[in-house]
Amino acid sequence: MAVKPHVRAKFQALGVYLPEIFDPGRFTPRLRDGAAYVVHSVYLSRHINYRVRHDLNGWTPLYTGVLDSVLGRKYRRPVLDSLIGGGVLECDRKKLYGSAGSKSYHYRLTPSYQDAKFRRHLITHGEVADRVLKYRAARHAEATKERIHARLRADLDRVSVADDDPSDRELALAAIADGHWHTKACPQGRYHTNLTNLDSTLRRFLRVDGRPVWCVDVANSQPLLLALTLQGREVEGYREYVQSVLGANGIGEDQPRPTDQTPPKPTPHTCARDSDSCLNDFLAVCLRGGCYEPVLELANRLKTRGRPYTRQELKALLLAVFYGSPADSHTLAGRAFGRLWPGVYNAIWHAKTGAAPGDKPGAELARAMQRRESHLIIWRAAARFYQEYPDVPLLTCHDSFMTTEEHIGKAEAVLKAEYQDAYGVEPTTTVKLW
Repeated sequence: MAVKPHVRAKFQALGVYLPEIFDPGRFTPRLRDGAAYVVHSVYLSRHINYRVRHDLNGWTPLYTGVLDSVLGRKYRRPVLDSLIGGGVLECDRKKLYGSAGSKSYHYRLTPSYQDAKFRRHLITHGEVADRVLKYRAARHAEATKERIHARLRADLDRVSVADDDPSDRELALAAIADGHWHTKACPQGRYHTNLTNLDSTLRRFLRVDGRPVWCVDVANSQPLLLALTLQGREVEGYREYVQSVLGANGIGEDQPRPTDQTPPKPTPHTCARDSDSCLNDFLAVCLRGGCYEPVLELANRLKTRGRPYTRQELKALLLAVFYGSPADSHTLAGRAFGRLWPGVYNAIWHAKTGAAPGDKPGAELARAMQRRESHLIIWRAAARFYQEYPDVPLLTCHDSFMTTEEHIGKAEAVLKAEYQDAYGVEPTTTVKLW
């Protein structure tokens, strides 16, 4: 879908998306655009945030500090009360605290607004517009303060959607077509964008430099990361590596300079010494890309009722064994995994049940795996790719690289080389149209 440059730029700065049936005209002029911004935040999150989209309750956290900065502190409560009282918004009234004491409540649109067709709206009220501009500029600066993130963000501007796309009804695609990017580097170093949350059925409509998007990913990447994490293999020198390669290819002096923040090192969660052979066997299976199949076969043999698991269903259950609560380890998938690799299963169990006071069981193991993934994919492989191919577009989706078909072989070679250099292993990769 072609978007005129001047329209695109204006909407990127002050545009919001609203349910077509929502009329901000019911509010006073001062509250009108503030109400539009709140509805946009909840509405857009439902369509581009994977967690919210697949949560049956569909709650979106809105931080009080953010609302104060955008709406103005004395207008936050009147805007929210008007939306809730008018049957547009619901609040669960549960106060949550995030990092640095930030406070939030969960909100969601009422059923008639949740999946209504969208329309575009421009913030025009002077004070609200200034606050929105300031907030979005600060968010962009935070997401691009590391030079590797700034380069990845720059390549997002080379993404478009095909002329036959359904962006008139699919908000997730419309946001990409409008250049309305939401980017964030999480504490584990992963780089989250609209692409990481895009429904797989919509990927075929994307283009990079006007061409279809191709993808290379590592087979069994999450089990492989688990094996490397449990082995306690460390990778040093991320900061020095990134600074050396990005300093060599000329990202541009107008981009943010590297900060003094050091990427978090992976936390080792090692198996007991008598489990080494079990872990080595598990690692070898992961490197061949064959982890899920034996678990699927055994889990379906243990299953006495209902239809057999599909591979996708089994994969979701197994990832819950890795990332979820201790209770998730007791599923048929967990039991099958434990029979195949008891030493690995026990190490996961001890990592979950040995959580620090106040920490969610299993959270630190999950964070360690995410840090290891981001260090390898973002800090090493992406940086190396930009050093070797400074003019080639590169997109990331957690453990995957995307680019055009003519360059996907380069991305695959870099990804494999970094696994070899960092961990001394060569994983199985798959290349496909994304």
